[in-house]
Amino acid sequence: MKKLFVLLMICGAGIKMHAQSNISSIVPSSAPAFTVLGISPVEISKPNNWNALQASLFQNFVSNDQVGIPKTFSLEFSPYWLKDRPNFTYKNYLDKKAFSLRNLSLSLASSKVPYGADTVQAMGFGFRLPVITGNGKSSIAEMRKNLETFINKKRAQSTNWQSLFSLYLAAFNSNATIAAFKDSINTNLSKKTSEPFKSNSEAILILYANNIAPMLKGKDSVLYGTLGDAIVDTASAYYNIRNTDLAKELTDTISATLRNVSQLEFAGGLGLAFPTNDFTFSKATRASFWGNYSFNISAKDKIDGTIGLRYMHDFSIDTIKAGNNYDAVFRLNLALGAKESFTLSAWGVLRYKTSQTKSVVVNGETYYNRQTDTDNKYGIDISYKLSDNVALSYSFGKGYGKDNFLGNNGLINYLNLFYALSTKVQQTKNGDFGFKTF
Repeated sequence: MKKLFVLLMICGAGIKMHAQSNISSIVPSSAPAFTVLGISPVEISKPNNWNALQASLFQNFVSNDQVGIPKTFSLEFSPYWLKDRPNFTYKNYLDKKAFSLRNLSLSLASSKVPYGADTVQAMGFGFRLPVITGNGKSSIAEMRKNLETFINKKRAQSTNWQSLFSLYLAAFNSNATIAAFKDSINTNLSKKTSEPFKSNSEAILILYANNIAPMLKGKDSVLYGTLGDAIVDTASAYYNIRNTDLAKELTDTISATLRNVSQLEFAGGLGLAFPTNDFTFSKATRASFWGNYSFNISAKDKIDGTIGLRYMHDFSIDTIKAGNNYDAVFRLNLALGAKESFTLSAWGVLRYKTSQTKSVVVNGETYYNRQTDTDNKYGIDISYKLSDNVALSYSFGKGYGKDNFLGNNGLINYLNLFYALSTKVQQTKNGDFGFKTF
C-alpha cells in the first residue's frame, strides 16, 4: 500500500485586497476613465498579467493590421499585480512602504459620446491612487496581531488533525480486515484517548460517516491493505474540499480587515474626443481630479459610505464655452446576504458650476462673461451578483439638469448586466503566512 502523508500547510493568507469576488469588483462605480466619459460600461476587462493585458489591447485596438479606436471598450488594471507575486502576504500589504504604488490602478475606456451637436468617438484615461490610513501605527500593529491569531487558530483547527489522521490511515495494519479497521475507528472515537481523536473526534466522525464508511459497506472480510489506498485518497479529497472552503474563509476575513487600511483615495481622468475617428487628431473634452474618503458605518450590518470632492473642467466644444464643475459626492452602501451578493446604494452629487458665456473683444483681447449655477443628481443602485463575474444592476434617480459635455440628462432609469473579464486567480506559495490550497 502506498504511503500518503497529507501535510496541509496553512500558513496564513497572501491576497490582493481588490481581487475579491465581491459585487464591487464587477459593477463599475468610479473608475476615472469611465467617469470622465460619463459612461457605465457593461463589459470590463481586468487583466492580471502582461500577456492578458497585451492580448486585450491588441484584440480591441488592432484590426486588419491597422490601429483603430474601438467603439466600446473598458479596461482597468493594477501594474504592480501584472507580475505574479506568490510570496506577497498581508504582512507586506500592511507595510506602508510603497503601499500606494502597489495598489495604483489605471483605467481606459472608449465610447460614443455627445460632442456639441454631434456624437463622436471618445476615449477616457484615468488613475486611482489609494493612500494607507487606518488609525495610526498602533491600529495597524493591532490588525496584524489579530490576523495572526486568527490564522494560527484556523491552522490548528485544520492541519493538525488532518495530518495526524492521514498518518493513522497510512500506517494501519495492511493484514487486518476492514471489520477490524471499523472497530479501531469506533473505539478511538468513543474513548478519545489519543490524537487526533482526542480533540477532533467530531471532525473525524463526519469524514468517516459521510465519506469512508459508505465505500466499506459489505466489505468487512476484505483485507485493509486491499482498500487502503482508496481510503487514503477519499480522506485526501475530503481535505481538499474542506481546506478550499477554509481558504475562502481566511481570505474573506483578511480582505475585510484590509479594506479598513486604505480609506483615502486620489484619482484623476482625462477625456479625449476623436472627431475624425483617427488617432492622429483629437481634442481634450474633460479633465477631472478628485479625492474620496471611505468609512464603515456599521461593520456588523455591512454598511459603509464614501464622501468625496471633485473638480471637473469641461473644455470648449464648438459654440459651447469652457466650464468648471466643483462637486461634492456621497454614497452609502448596504450589503446583504452572507456572501454580500446583494447591495443597495444611495448616492448623490451636489455641483457648483461656472461657464463662459458671451465674449467681448476689447483692444484685440477677448474677454468672457462668466455664469454660475448649481445643479445636482442623485439616485439608487440595486445590484445582485449572479456569479463570480456577472452582476445585474438597476439604477434610477435624477440626472443633471444640464451638463456642458453630455447635454440634457433628465431622469436616470436603466437596467444593466455587468460582467468582468478576469484572467487568472492569484497564485501563492508556501511561506511566512502565505496561503496554500490544493
